[in-house]
Amino acid sequence: MAINRVTGIATGLDTETMVKDLMKAERKPLDILMRKKQLDEWKRDDYRELNLLIAAFRDSTMRDMKLQSTYLKKIVNSSNDAIVNAKQKGNPNMHTYVIEDVKLAKAGTPQSKTFNTGVSDPNTPMGNKFDLKIKGHTGVEKTISVTSSDSMNSVIAQINRASSETGVVASYNATDKKMVFTATKMGETTIDINVIVPADGTQTIGLDITPNEVKGKDVTPGQVKINGTVLQIPSNNFTYDGIEFNFKQETVAGQTYTISTAPDEEAIFNSITKFVEDYNTLIDKLNSKISQARYKDYQPLSDEEKAAMDDKVIEKWEEKAKSGLLRRDPMITDALTQLRGAIYNPVSGVNQKFDILSEIGISTTRAGSEGAATNYLDNGKLFIDETKLRKAISENGNDVMELFTKSSSSTDPKTKFGDSGIAQRLYDTLGEITSKITKKAGSAGMGEESEYFTMGKNMQSLNDQIERWERRLQDIENRYWRKFTSLENVMNKMNSQSAWLSQQLGG
Repeated sequence: MAINRVTGIATGLDTETMVKDLMKAERKPLDILMRKKQLDEWKRDDYRELNLLIAAFRDSTMRDMKLQSTYLKKIVNSSNDAIVNAKQKGNPNMHTYVIEDVKLAKAGTPQSKTFNTGVSDPNTPMGNKFDLKIKGHTGVEKTISVTSSDSMNSVIAQINRASSETGVVASYNATDKKMVFTATKMGETTIDINVIVPADGTQTIGLDITPNEVKGKDVTPGQVKINGTVLQIPSNNFTYDGIEFNFKQETVAGQTYTISTAPDEEAIFNSITKFVEDYNTLIDKLNSKISQARYKDYQPLSDEEKAAMDDKVIEKWEEKAKSGLLRRDPMITDALTQLRGAIYNPVSGVNQKFDILSEIGISTTRAGSEGAATNYLDNGKLFIDETKLRKAISENGNDVMELFTKSSSSTDPKTKFGDSGIAQRLYDTLGEITSKITKKAGSAGMGEESEYFTMGKNMQSLNDQIERWERRLQDIENRYWRKFTSLENVMNKMNSQSAWLSQQLGG
């Protein structure tokens, strides 16, 4: 209910200021709740920011690192690029492919019909009204209804929208002013185009004239002998045993050419190096968050406080207020422990000479460092002994691959962890971490209040408390105003009585 607020005319009091000052004291519990809400929102956003980084590392770097194809990259060379070249498409089993007796495949051509149209501008309405019945190799006939407002291009668009059913596409040759109907498959087939002109219609674009028809030609398969096996090839780009061959010329009988493959050690080294760099970036970010300084004297600012401050001062203040919200956070600290466990623990069931990362040149010790002290200062970052890693890739490539990619079918979590390769472990562990953070802080797109994550439930409760306090404070403020208004009314009466007495006595 609205309160009739009477200012201190009779009493001489600054009622407005007095009520504001009284309400400042009353608002303190609400201010505490509002500050807590802001801190919780900032903390939630910090969690979500880290979760995005963790998920990105998992979905890009670790998804690739757990695939064998990352470690089976090949350099492919041809003895004669003019005859045949090749590139890796899968995981080839052979190192050498001897090519002979190449007979190239010949591409097919589609059936087509060409009509003279006499239409100079394909975008201008033709003023015609008729139906086009179209049927191609599918056997499905579709009717395209042409109205007087249709242009050549709009008719073509209608025809092409139906091409998946009819097996016929249309185009317009602006140079010859011709409309071309073409089959969607190679080889000789049928294209039936019939024009139906209604009694009130016209057809002046020439489609009733006998068209020029070009028969299609079927694809002629090629043939090649690879390592003594004769293969039929449907096209001159042909994939066999994980290698895509591109045949360019036919060969003379008795001549042989070679496609050779070798491990792309540089690409494998670069993939592992990128993994280490990305891992270190993530570890740095997580460590920086849990070690960030907390400035407890810098609390979130109220709207009233912001109004009295410069924008730059507000920015610097809030930077301090946001700092350290995840300092020593148990969930992020536990995540770092999980990641280190996935990295450092040996992998079961692989060559014992290569069951931990340090055996291929990846460790927490810088080359030439003093070890333990460096580990502490670097917070678990990984470092590469380039010479050792390159040697492992070159001489024990399969062992390196197994160390990273080995998978486990065990349903027992402990056994699965021990049997899984480093990349597979990290991929699974990162998934567990993101799931935990999402359960606590939610994800982008979720509202601030939600029963689906812990902080959302807490925010819901906090908002309810804030609403109750706001209603309570409104009641308190109204009560103050009623008291001061009552005082004003009393003083007004007293002033009136005093004036009356003065008048009587003076009279």
